[in-house]
Amino acid sequence: MSQENDNKRIFPRVDIEISVEVNKIPQYPPEKTGEIGVSKNISGRGMCLNVSLPYKSKSLVSLNLGMLNFAALGEVAWCRKLSDDSGYDIGVEFRPRNFGEAKKLYSVLHQFLNSDK
Repeated sequence: MSQENDNKRIFPRVDIEISVEVNKIPQYPPEKTGEIGVSKNISGRGMCLNVSLPYKSKSLVSLNLGMLNFAALGEVAWCRKLSDDSGYDIGVEFRPRNFGEAKKLYSVLHQFLNSDK
């Protein structure tokens, strides 16, 4: 990633590797159709995940960050196939549905976003 793109970021990005359950939505009734991905980094705006399946841009996903005891709604911003054909990297922007979800999201992420300082 170029330094120019890094300078445009609103939130700091922190490298972190945690398991994340990813499920495509909307589905009713909800069903666990997803997979377990591994995060590469996370910020106050979203996260990058390594997954085995491709996801379409603008599709909604639920993210269960089990290690953090937190679930979030997100929108796939981009999807890139890995050069070694081992899967895909996806960028997911968090989409809190209300102020309460946003407040919980930032309180959970606060520990990681301030750990670099």
